[in-house]
Amino acid sequence: MGAVIKKELKNYFLSPIGYVVIGIFLIAFSAFFFLTTINSSSVDLKYLFYYTAMYGLMFMAPLITMWSFAGERKNG
Repeated sequence: MGAVIKKELKNYFLSPIGYVVIGIFLIAFSAFFFLTTINSSSVDLKYLFYYTAMYGLMFMAPLITMWSFAGERKNG
């Protein structure tokens, strides 16, 4: 199992799509943090981490999984 994880991470970070996905996630997280602190006028990280995990993982996990399945299908 370690070999599969190592292979997938290597393939993910050697392609530009990995850095694009990470960049989009960081921009979205930063914007969400900025909007949360502006609306509540205080930094309450409890809700920030909860909503980021809930919505971020809801979109990021399927993207990474679909990309992995497409790569496996392409390689046979």
